[in-house]
Amino acid sequence: MSTGANSGKVLLVEGSNDEHVVRHIWKSRHNSSQSFEILDKQGYNTLLDSITTELVAIERETVGILIDANDGGCAIVSWSLWSFWGYKIVFFGLTVSF
Repeated sequence: MSTGANSGKVLLVEGSNDEHVVRHIWKSRHNSSQSFEILDKQGYNTLLDSITTELVAIERETVGILIDANDGGCAIVSWSLWSFWGYKIVFFGLTVSF
């Protein structure tokens, strides 16, 4: 697992499978090295708990969040979850893109 301590661009993922999928897709689609760090948060709840910390990290330019839809009802919960985070992120003075 990477720490992301010195990276301005990070992608937060739930687990190592997600990390490997992203790396594979990047490698198959781009002819360049990855320009961001992937942070394996080792679980859905851990990822959610880390969002605020990652957003306010002083060296961060970009924070991407990848949550897969393998949990029951995730699609229904996702919109309210991301609406909540969208408002919270705007409160921090940051830009939100979906």
